[in-house]
Amino acid sequence: MMETLAKRNGIHSSKQPQVRTQKGIVRTPPALQKKIQAALEEAMAIDGALGAALVDLHSGVCLSSAGSSELDMELAAAGNTEMINIQQEIGRLFGQSDEVEDILITRKAQYHLIRLFPSQPDLFLYVVLSREATSLAMARLGVNKITFA
Repeated sequence: MMETLAKRNGIHSSKQPQVRTQKGIVRTPPALQKKIQAALEEAMAIDGALGAALVDLHSGVCLSSAGSSELDMELAAAGNTEMINIQQEIGRLFGQSDEVEDILITRKAQYHLIRLFPSQPDLFLYVVLSREATSLAMARLGVNKITFA
């Protein structure tokens, strides 16, 4: 059933999802693979969702993505990784001890939500939403409900 839902939601991955460890990059355990799939399905269920990706925060590698093939999620993953790292560095320069929780980018036609997971500090979720078809408040609530506990 998971495979059918994944196909329906356009969930795809160019490679086996991987997560960085201290010893390098290794294959993702099956339990985490299921959580990745579930997170993408939840993200794509948000009204107006155009695409979603789960990204390794250290390498910028898109572990898995869903949605429109018109969105270059691999490129967005790399760029958003840089943005998160820059925001975290700015926080350190300002003497802030807390970490970035999420980032919101508004464009004329789209919202871009980036959500970091306290329970999985090596990963973040990136969701692209149609501004016309999305309630920003509801989208943020939906993204905040997605966890890796």
